[in-house]
Amino acid sequence: MLLDWLVLEPPAPFVEGLRGLQSREHWKQVHDALFSMWLSEAGDSKIVDQVQRDMGSYGYEMWSRAGREIEAEYARYQTPLRAMSELRNPPPILHLFSIPKDQAFLAQQQDFAEDHPWFKVRRLDGKTHFPFFGVSRDRRS
Repeated sequence: MLLDWLVLEPPAPFVEGLRGLQSREHWKQVHDALFSMWLSEAGDSKIVDQVQRDMGSYGYEMWSRAGREIEAEYARYQTPLRAMSELRNPPPILHLFSIPKDQAFLAQQQDFAEDHPWFKVRRLDGKTHFPFFGVSRDRRS
């Protein structure tokens, strides 16, 4: 299961953010901008507090490594969907996401799923980067 991945080609600001995370001078600014974007619609202080406490506890070394490794994999495969399609026997994969709400983001994944029966996608009603938060119980089943 993939939870809110950017499985398509990354937009330029995303790549710039990955590079910013690798800069000792700029990583904190990028980190704070990510958290703001991810949590701006959370609407629940418990969610914000948990993410800030858990993910926010990591410093430059971890965020820099994440930026470096993610950028390297995009350079190698262009997209996570392409990387998965190159697996010899890909396992069943379900991508759950809430944002972006852009219909094209969903449609491109649905098109991919038509040619790759091991891949499924579902957009949830969540409002944050964390699709398991903010989704009503009756919609989770």
